[in-house]
Amino acid sequence: MRISGEFIRGHIAGAVNINTHDPALPQNVIALDGDKTYIVDCAINPRQKRGDQSINVMTKLRSPNPLRMNGGIIALKRAGLPLDNR
Repeated sequence: MRISGEFIRGHIAGAVNINTHDPALPQNVIALDGDKTYIVDCAINPRQKRGDQSINVMTKLRSPNPLRMNGGIIALKRAGLPLDNR
């Protein structure tokens, strides 16, 4: 759950972005498949707590199994893991 520009700069291949600033955020969360587990990452500044806020929204809307990715995309970049920028 990141803003569009962050997502374009790098994300896990196959990831789907739900923009945290989109007014339709609640509807987008409700539309998620209830049989899947979702990983939430915060890319730019973990101190902003957007990842935690997103998990709170997901939990409040009864979304299934939101997990927070420790270190976010920054940690993946530092580890040299491949990211998609499409």
